[in-house]
This record gives sequence, C-alpha cells and structure tokens, in this order.
Amino acid sequence: MRTKGLICLILLFPFLLGAQDVEGEDEEMVFTSQQNVAILSEEISGITTTDEVILKTVFNASAGFITDNSGNLLLKPGEYTVPYATSSLPRDAYGFYGASNLDDDDIGTAWSEGVPGPGLGQWIAIASKDSFTAVVVNNGYCKDLRGWENNNRVKQARIRVYAFTRPEPTSVRVGKNKVEYVVEFDDKYEDAFWQVWDGITGISPKEYTSYLFILEILDVYRGKKYDDTCISNISLTVMQ
Repeated sequence: MRTKGLICLILLFPFLLGAQDVEGEDEEMVFTSQQNVAILSEEISGITTTDEVILKTVFNASAGFITDNSGNLLLKPGEYTVPYATSSLPRDAYGFYGASNLDDDDIGTAWSEGVPGPGLGQWIAIASKDSFTAVVVNNGYCKDLRGWENNNRVKQARIRVYAFTRPEPTSVRVGKNKVEYVVEFDDKYEDAFWQVWDGITGISPKEYTSYLFILEILDVYRGKKYDDTCISNISLTVMQ
C-alpha cells in the first residue's frame, strides 16, 4: 500500500505544482489591479467651476483662468506648496499632522484633517512630475494598529486627477479634461491601491508632464477614541 501511494504521489506531483502556479498567477493578477478599494464610478469629464476653485486654491492664483483655442486653461500662480490640505490638525505633544506627511514615504507619520467632526468635504492635493499607473493609499494613522483603530479612516472619497504643465515659471497650463473617481476603501490595516492607466491616458497631451491628484473625504470609518480622519501616505507610482 505504501508503494502504490508513493507512485500516485509522484505522478500527481507535476499537476500539484501546476495548480500552485496557476493559483499564484491569479493572485498576482488581482494584486496588480486593485486591493482593498472598490471603484464605484470612473469618468473623464470637462473642467467645471468646482475644478477651477480647486485649481486656483492649490496654485494660489488670484486671477481667473484664460482658456486657449483647445479649451486648456492657463492661470498665473502665486507661491504655492504641494502637498496641500484644506485643513490640518495643529501640532501637539504627539506629533505633526500637516499635508507634507502625505508623500514622505513614512507610514509612521500622517495627515489629519483639522475641522470639528470627521472632516467630510475636506480635501488634499499631491502632485507627480511623471505619469503614473497606480495610486497606493495608506489609509488611517498607520504608525501602529492602536493608532489606526483609535482614529477615523476614509471610507469613501472623491478622486480628481488633472494634467498640467509649467510652460514658464509664471504660469500653469491645465488640460481641459480631468479623471474623476468615487472609491470606497475596505476598513483594513493594509495598503489600498488601484490602477489608473485609462484615466491618465485620457487627459494627458504629450506636452503635459505633471499631474495633480485630489482626494476629497465623503465618508469615514469611525475611530474608537478620536474623531480625526487620517491618511498616512499616498503614492502615485508605476505598478507593473
């Protein structure tokens, strides 16, 4: 009985390996598409008055937009800093919670909105000097599990992505279209990410070399202790 069992195991071994390889490929395909986030809607649309307010705010532009013959927008920026946040929790004895924490590649730091309540309607902006194919979000205060559980995490968010370029130091030119998503994050102490190939391709003329990424809080998962909504890091990256 032992000999027959051994022969059967040897014969089945290649098939078992094959099954493992297939399963691994499936997991890899899921991993590189999206994880811990659901895309509720996705569209390419024109620039609205709401977008103009966002863009003027981020780029600190006092004057209005000029539209060229192709429908692209030109504005004159003031001194501006990106990452940008509409509000941030003041520094306290435990740390700093400003917008610059969003792209410092350190999940031990976090941005926290700074208005009363969970921060619905507050938004943040980060920029990329290169095209990107995926967004990776460390949702919540991810320095440790306790900090993550005690503070709010984003549940739903509106995402806007704009293509822009700096033809000269005193001007910013923004593409006439944007990509807009509504996403819902799983409430997990893990990375959340999704691919954006189609969207970025749809709004990016060749001469537009930079991108502005906006995340607006629509809903939150409540923390056990604090009513502050946090995000530790956002990466605009190339994911194979």
